[in-house]
Amino acid sequence: IPVTYPTTAPELALPELDGKTAKMYRGGKICLSDHFKPLWARNVPKFGIAHAMALGVII
Repeated sequence: IPVTYPTTAPELALPELDGKTAKMYRGGKICLSDHFKPLWARNVPKFGIAHAMALGVII
């Protein structure tokens, strides 16, 4: 978890989803720059790590 959490999105990795969605996952990590970072920025401070993990599974 970054020092500036919750304003900075944490780096999330879901190894079991590696390679299933090429656009979102690179080595099991969620692509923060294009996809997750804007979503996190819109929803701070009501977003939590559990929300992020749930969205990673849904997207």
